[in-house]
Amino acid sequence: MKKVLALLSFILLLGACQEKKTTQEEEMAETTTDKMVVQNLSPTQMKAYMTQKPGIVLDVRTPEEYSEGHLPNAKLINFYDEDFKEQLNQLDKTKTYYVYCKAGGRSTKATELMASQGFTKVYNMEGGFSKWEENN
Repeated sequence: MKKVLALLSFILLLGACQEKKTTQEEEMAETTTDKMVVQNLSPTQMKAYMTQKPGIVLDVRTPEEYSEGHLPNAKLINFYDEDFKEQLNQLDKTKTYYVYCKAGGRSTKATELMASQGFTKVYNMEGGFSKWEENN
């Protein structure tokens, strides 16, 4: 009887270990896929990320808004341009992008569009340039 219980315990333990291994493998597979994930960051987080993980800064405001002030080295792609989708589609989808607008609405829509186009690393600044100016 003790041998049977020991054998059952061993089988259950082995099954639990195997199940855990599968879960870890699945988690690793998820983190290494090229799935697009848009991450929303506060202006403070955005500043830190841009320092730690260099990338391309996209300003999706109008040229008038851009001329009034923008983040360093920001590339302007006007959200309201008729060919906005095409302009995004011409960008390298494997690079890291930091996207912002005035208050966060256009950048949220832009990052959603980027997700649908297959971009792999995109960060959206919550509160937009207005919040950036308040914090810096």
